[in-house]
Order: sequence, then C-alpha cells, then structure tokens
Amino acid sequence: MSSETMSVWGMVGQKGGSGKTTIGVQLLTLALKRGLNATILDLDRQQSAVQWYGQRFEKLGDDPLAAASGPPEALSRLLEKAREVDTDLAIVDTSPAIDQSMISTARYSDVLIVPTRVDLMDRLSLTQTLEAIDSLNATAKTVVVLNQLGKDTKAEQAETHKIADEMGVRVLKAKLQNNPDYPASVETGLGAAGYRSNRSSYRDLVSVYDEIRKFEAALKPRRSRR
Repeated sequence: MSSETMSVWGMVGQKGGSGKTTIGVQLLTLALKRGLNATILDLDRQQSAVQWYGQRFEKLGDDPLAAASGPPEALSRLLEKAREVDTDLAIVDTSPAIDQSMISTARYSDVLIVPTRVDLMDRLSLTQTLEAIDSLNATAKTVVVLNQLGKDTKAEQAETHKIADEMGVRVLKAKLQNNPDYPASVETGLGAAGYRSNRSSYRDLVSVYDEIRKFEAALKPRRSRR
C-alpha cells in the first residue's frame, strides 16, 4: 500500500468495557505481523492505547509501530502525519462516549468498528451508538463485532443482530469469544497475533481482521463513483 491508500479504521462505542481498545490493539498487532506499516491514534483522554504502546516498546525494544495521541480536533493532522511516513493502516481509538472523538472519527474513517458484548446493557448501549452513527450518515461504513462471547448466548446474539439490522448495519460473521488469551496477549505487547495459528484466539482474530478488510474493499467502488 502507499500513503495515498492508507486505511483508517475507527473504534467507536459509547460504553466502556466493550473492548474498543483491546480489539484495536489486537487488529494492529496482526497488521504488523503481516508486514504493514501500522499505527494507533488515541483520542481518548485516558490514553490507554498510547500507554500500551509505551509498555510494548519497553518489552520489545526496536519497534516499527508509532503511536500518537491528541484531542479530536487534531485527528486530521495526526492522519496527515501518518500518511507522510507511508502508513498503511491507522487505527483510531476513541472515548467511550458519544462525543467529538466519535464525530471526528466517523468523518475521517474508512471503516467504523463497533465492538459489543451481547448482554442487555450492552445492547442498549449499542442502540444508542448506532443511532449516533446514523445521525452522522456513517452507517454504510460501520460494522459491529460481537466480543467476549460466552456459551449459550444464541438468543442474546439474535437480539444484537436485530438491533444492527434495524439500523442497516452489518454484524460480522467472525466473532471474538470470551478468551483469556486476549488480555494476556496484550500484556506481552504482541497480541494474539504472537500466538501460533492453532490457537482459537489467533484464528478468531484473523477472521475478524480479514472480514473487515473485505468489507472495506467492497466500499471502495462505491466511493469511486462519488
């Protein structure tokens, strides 16, 4: 990829604990493993993603990843700097709120990624998040990722699908299970991408990443006709 075709994936959601930062970091480390020049841009005041990068750098030493943080109004400038260093993929982490960070990210992202669990409170939050995205005319480039799935959640998953369907938003077929590999692998700095391919956490992450890539590719012809 060239800097002119840099992909921007925005992690959004108005509820804390949905997995925005963790999934963003996991997708990022997989992109790095595949040889992409990738970065994470942190618009959250807590700066969890940037702090994670600092710990990763301490553990791994020489690191091709660059991370940056700033207020939402700085996103355009942060993206321009990423393009200047030939970044292939920029992942934007946002605050767990419907706020300016979501608005800015919705504007500049090629794909908006909404992680959600499937319990009642998360479904209520998902409804609010998707309504906000709809008000920004960004549902066409939005996907929902089911996260931290436990056993016997078919009914809850069906309800989550119903919410997304009513808003015209796609739910990825690929899902992330409630797997201790994910938080443990974040601690190492490598993510689940650092595990062997026979681990279910690795396989699920690859499936989510590849499906997002296909979704993004399908949007490109639509953009070119504008």
